[in-house]
Amino acid sequence: RPVGTCYKQLIQSWGEVLPTQSVCLAVPVVPPSAYTEPMAVQQRVDAQRLQAVEIADQMHGDAAASR
Repeated sequence: RPVGTCYKQLIQSWGEVLPTQSVCLAVPVVPPSAYTEPMAVQQRVDAQRLQAVEIADQMHGDAAASR
């Protein structure tokens, strides 16, 4: 179906920008009123860890590509 074709193209277009483990896909939006709640704080900590791993992976990939 046409919608399936468009969806497949969308996934291909954004595949490199938003990998499946991207912090953009892992962090739910928390309303300001819940910002200091333990679950929201833990989500931010988890997101920071994931982002650090992504950055390290990118740096490692860039270093390997330049060899």
